Amino acid sequence: KEIVDKIIHSENIPYTTYSRLAFNILKNRDLFPENEIKDIINQLIDKALIKLKESIEYQKPQYFSQEEWKKVTDANLSKFYQDWGDILSLMEKPEEALEKYLAAIEFLQTDLPVSLSESAILLASQLGRDTLALDLAAQAIFDSKSTNFIDSVFKNIYLKTNHDNADSFIDSLRTKAVIKRREKIRQNMLQTQLDIFLQGPDKSIINLSTYKGNILILVLWGKWCSPCVDLLRLFELFDQKTLIKQNLILFPVNTLDTDEKSNSEFLKQNNLAINYYLDPNYEIALNAGLTGLPVTIFIDKSGKIRHIEKGYLDKKSYEQIFNDIIEILNN
Repeated sequence: KEIVDKIIHSENIPYTTYSRLAFNILKNRDLFPENEIKDIINQLIDKALIKLKESIEYQKPQYFSQEEWKKVTDANLSKFYQDWGDILSLMEKPEEALEKYLAAIEFLQTDLPVSLSESAILLASQLGRDTLALDLAAQAIFDSKSTNFIDSVFKNIYLKTNHDNADSFIDSLRTKAVIKRREKIRQNMLQTQLDIFLQGPDKSIINLSTYKGNILILVLWGKWCSPCVDLLRLFELFDQKTLIKQNLILFPVNTLDTDEKSNSEFLKQNNLAINYYLDPNYEIALNAGLTGLPVTIFIDKSGKIRHIEKGYLDKKSYEQIFNDIIEILNN
């Protein structure tokens, strides 16, 4: 309790700390008298909101435009209200929790985190607000953020109020979602011309301009990067005949690390049987203004960089963006 009091009255703690502390208190209720928990949680949330608003008002980096800063702050506010809703759910206050989830949604409008959509849909359906749950589920499907749970809720509620086939309606939403996704990708396509040279493990130099007429996929990876291993495993599963049919050539590129023996041992330890290339001086990343790994670079048939995908979250979301980009570049 003394630690909680110190944190509440401290002025140099990030706003996220208060939310995390509130979660921990609710998961360890036996540490506090039950009649004090509500007051403590309210103090923590109030303090977190004050700190968040202060950071929005006073901590904008100079290199951020007002539009860029608004996107960042809207995302932070949305996450704060989502956490607040989760806390209220743990306190068994579903109506108040749903109110906070809807506030979180208001900051983002579309392309919501799946966890936020699922939480709001679950509470709306439990509270008998079927129209709201149906609308939220439809939006999630349209944003390509659907899950088995969201599909199930949508079907159940849709069948209550409509005589049409729910699966057909979901299919139509998914078709619209694909069009929406790909149009957004097209609008943000790059037109970067960059001379790229790779080094093979045998020290031979490869000029990627000799591969014009094909779509080139460069996957920048490093041995220290665990998501990189997951991404390389995904590429191992790709069917070679399909890649050839789509005019795709993959180039897994190890950045900085040129030790052939060390790289071979690393791939063997992780059961990866891939041919890899080297970017010994990190030139690709430096010239393209990249930081962090993994990074996937999509190069079109004319040799221009058209899209750069940073990171790797999971197989489903990565395959979705990968297939969308390849479809665009092949048409």
